[in-house]
Amino acid sequence: MKRLFDFILALVATSILLVPIAVTTMLVRLTSKGPALYWSGRVGNNNQIFRMQKFRSMKVDMSFVGPHLHYLIKMI
Repeated sequence: MKRLFDFILALVATSILLVPIAVTTMLVRLTSKGPALYWSGRVGNNNQIFRMQKFRSMKVDMSFVGPHLHYLIKMI
């Protein structure tokens, strides 16, 4: 019974969240070049690295130095 409830809840949550995810993906793709999603490495249980899919929020060709630090580097 619990497995059925979990399955139905997952279907309902997926159907509700599908529209905001699709809109966000389209907005990222329309406002910048490159993929809308990327895989980020995270540390999980027992210090095991796992990959998590995330929406991209930076431009593809940005360096590892954040945009707020580029201003400081130019001043030096």
